[in-house]
Amino acid sequence: MKGRVVLYTWGFILMTLIAALDFVLLVGRLIPVRGRWLPFILSLPIVGLGGYVGWVVGGGLGLSHDDALAMGTAVSVISGFLLLMFFLL
Repeated sequence: MKGRVVLYTWGFILMTLIAALDFVLLVGRLIPVRGRWLPFILSLPIVGLGGYVGWVVGGGLGLSHDDALAMGTAVSVISGFLLLMFFLL
């Protein structure tokens, strides 16, 4: 069971990162995005949405409430940290 949680968590982290980067690129085409913090702040709603989707899908996959909650939290925290490092470097 823990193997499934880890596998799905990393899958959702990857999908959240890709979605956040695509969202920032789309907004950057519509509105000129400037500064280092603006892309990170723009990607935060996608990171939150990725954590929520991870939590809901984890429950739908038959994971216990605690495992699904841990998966959603891990997706949000790790994705946000990786995006912060990406945009600051």
